[in-house]
Amino acid sequence: MKILIVFSILFTSNFIFCQIKKDTITIEQSDIIIKVDTIYSTRTKPIINFQNFNKKNGTLLTGLYRINIDDNTYFITNYKNGIEDSTIFNYKKGYRNGKLKELEIMGYQMIGEAYISIPEYNCNTNSFLDGFTKEYSNDMIIDKIRIRQKIRKKVICWKIYYPNKTVKKIKFNKTLVDLCR
Repeated sequence: MKILIVFSILFTSNFIFCQIKKDTITIEQSDIIIKVDTIYSTRTKPIINFQNFNKKNGTLLTGLYRINIDDNTYFITNYKNGIEDSTIFNYKKGYRNGKLKELEIMGYQMIGEAYISIPEYNCNTNSFLDGFTKEYSNDMIIDKIRIRQKIRKKVICWKIYYPNKTVKKIKFNKTLVDLCR
């Protein structure tokens, strides 16, 4: 089962991110309208979706987008029907002055109910990264985490240390998911 999940993550990552410059749609952050859509249920807690629309033509964002915040800052993420596509795997890379500075890793099947946010990301081979786990719905910090990053020849290995002494391991295929580009 784990092999099937890893294979599907790697295949999806390859499909989405292999031609990032070719397939990326550039848009200004001011051209995005966010509509909050809440689905109420008597059996579960409410489901909140943040749908993103293009202000210029009124369509839902679908595909890989480079969102420019200002002249020196932008981030790249994938949308599906106006919602950040985080079912299997998605990452958001924030750039300042052309350099990768911020990283967010999402995916219900890979990460779980929260996503990982690293405000000061660096690409050193053997480094510790400080980050947070945050809620999808309101971006509130759940836990502070520490990540041990090892970059090998073919994979990027993360060992995530949580405050309650649990440890989680994640491996990214370096050719499919280039976090440092």
